[in-house]
Amino acid sequence: DVEQADSALLVMPNGKTLLIDSGKNGHGQRVKEVMGRAGVTKIDAFVASHYHEDHFGGVDDLVDMGIEVLEAYDRGDKQFVTAKTKAQQTYKDYQRAVGEDARALRRGDAIALDPSVTITCVAAGGVVVGETQPISADEENDMSISLLVSFAGFRAYFGGDTEEPTELKLSEHHLVSDVDFYKSSH
Repeated sequence: DVEQADSALLVMPNGKTLLIDSGKNGHGQRVKEVMGRAGVTKIDAFVASHYHEDHFGGVDDLVDMGIEVLEAYDRGDKQFVTAKTKAQQTYKDYQRAVGEDARALRRGDAIALDPSVTITCVAAGGVVVGETQPISADEENDMSISLLVSFAGFRAYFGGDTEEPTELKLSEHHLVSDVDFYKSSH
């Protein structure tokens, strides 16, 4: 529970972890408590779905509390981040903690954590897998990374704050159909 913000912890069968978003600034302790209940002491992969404080704000808290984040991902293209966001201390803290070293996730990229789990980026920057004439989004929420996670026939979707333009493209390309878990976006 990170209030109106977003955070999801996935523990793979082999024990590796994926943290999708980390709540608002100051919510790292909440994430750490959930990690403790799950027996998790480090984050193997962290994905910041987009550059809004309520999605990446808690990761610096985790790092500052000694939680190791082995690999960080965001969508890159930080030239589109507004000057107002870049000036915020929370964004600067994100950059210091993991953002400066984050790998850019693009549509079609996969995160390999466990051979029995497939984690695929189906959208980033408003561009979706299968789009032949890519048109990027122009609004931060709609530029969110969208992940499809598959394990033993179970499929889960995490779309950050993806909005209607990209959701329509995901639907047109049948990328998020027949899922067992759909984390609702905006």
